Amino acid sequence: MRDRQDVSRLLVWRPVQVIREERNRKWSEGLLEKMHRRRLRRLKA
Repeated sequence: MRDRQDVSRLLVWRPVQVIREERNRKWSEGLLEKMHRRRLRRLKA
């Protein structure tokens, strides 16, 4: 019984970590994109 509880806890915990990592990656990509656009704008001006 305990093993099953541990497994279900892992199954519940893992998606949270995955979602958090996805969010962090999207955020960092968005940040890089903003910086890149700013740099391009500065080069054009």
